[in-house]
Amino acid sequence: MRRVAVTGLGARSPIGKNAAELFEGVMSGRSGVRRVTSPFSEKLAVKVAAEADFDPLQFFTNKQIGSLDRTSQMAIAAAAEAWGDSGLALDDEEKEQSGVYMGTGLGGAHSLDAMFYRLYREDKSRVSPLSILKIMCNAPASHISIKYGLGGPCLTFAIACSSSTVAIEEKQKVLLKIFSIRRVNQFLLVNIFQ
Repeated sequence: MRRVAVTGLGARSPIGKNAAELFEGVMSGRSGVRRVTSPFSEKLAVKVAAEADFDPLQFFTNKQIGSLDRTSQMAIAAAAEAWGDSGLALDDEEKEQSGVYMGTGLGGAHSLDAMFYRLYREDKSRVSPLSILKIMCNAPASHISIKYGLGGPCLTFAIACSSSTVAIEEKQKVLLKIFSIRRVNQFLLVNIFQ
């Protein structure tokens, strides 16, 4: 069986602010669950959750933050770490053949909540024209693809807790199929010219 290798890692999680901290946290058995610090926490019956400590100002301008949901912000930051870790330097042809496969449990939940709050709590008749672009599940993958100029598939899987696992497995299937097709094509070309 052929294997696919992961060449770069990136993470933003309740256990670590990057891939190295996440790995160290998992290996040491550290929990990411702690007392909620979000402004709305006083209204919650349960005061603990696994919140990621993430400051978007370390990665984006205020203008960029306004057009990105927190999910996209964290995904772009993790992707930047993974891209840097991989050492990838793709030419235009390679970028055209490269894509993003991503898994998310919900997508732009913060923006969805803000939109509903505006409509139903503040009784406004309009929402931001960027609402859909921030809420859609495929927004993070799209932003990553645009940031790196990738022209290949840009797919998002939203299957609750198994989303990321499904995304990895689906990309592996595609890569293995491509390897098989290239091998067959190389074989055919060699035999035709002999």
